[in-house]
Amino acid sequence: MLRMRSTAGILLSIVCLLGPCVGATPAAGGPPEVLQITGTVAGADGPAAGARASLLPLPSNHEWHRDVLAGRGEREPVAATAAAPDGRFAVEAPAPGMWSLVASAPGRVPMRYVPLAVTAARELPPLALLADAGVEVTVRRRDGRAAAEAWVLLTSASPELWRPLQADGWGVAPRLGRTDAAGRLALPRAPGEALEVTAFVPGSRATVAVPGGASRATLVLEPPRAGDPSGSPIELRDADGSPAAGAVVTAGSPAWPLGTTDGAGQLVLPAGVEGPLDVL
Repeated sequence: MLRMRSTAGILLSIVCLLGPCVGATPAAGGPPEVLQITGTVAGADGPAAGARASLLPLPSNHEWHRDVLAGRGEREPVAATAAAPDGRFAVEAPAPGMWSLVASAPGRVPMRYVPLAVTAARELPPLALLADAGVEVTVRRRDGRAAAEAWVLLTSASPELWRPLQADGWGVAPRLGRTDAAGRLALPRAPGEALEVTAFVPGSRATVAVPGGASRATLVLEPPRAGDPSGSPIELRDADGSPAAGAVVTAGSPAWPLGTTDGAGQLVLPAGVEGPLDVL
């Protein structure tokens, strides 16, 4: 049986954090404050050649799931810069608010500082990027056909690798992408990192554990079960009885978006859906 719970009300309490109400007002007649974010990035074993810092919008959970439904895994940076040879970087936020900053370099696992509340100039804790050992993921269907354009999400099963960095506010950047025509995708991973790899297509998902010593993973997507009751519409309504239009419905763990409700608050669930369902 599918179970549904709603988290939409939680978002209302944080709306102010995502907008200009976070920012301080410049003194009357004074120049606006430069909202510069600075820091230092290196490699765990020395300088990180080609390091970059990118400042990205921080979407709400609802917005992120809508982006995925539209085929976008990550929003475009609003500012980006190459780090200096000594690893120093500086980017400027266009406005006060909540942002995320991604530090990356060729051959390194990208890291992200989030949430990044910007109300004034900030210096971030120094960061050492780990080497990228890489993992190649192949997704196919039960009949052997390649699953092109399947979404693939990596989740770390080695929290001890990231715990020292998380203490300073850094975390591994989302590792999410879509397979090519051959059903393949390469994503970054730390040396020795164990992973949980999940692949998604409408109506089907598959998850596999990848031990730290492996460099490849293959996932097989099963077709919907015979007699699956899905395929009929669900209908969502607000507390006042009006249709909940534009709500995002997600399923499973990790949660993945199924679609958004129409103007009548309805959504047809794809076959093969397993709960619980969440509403954003």
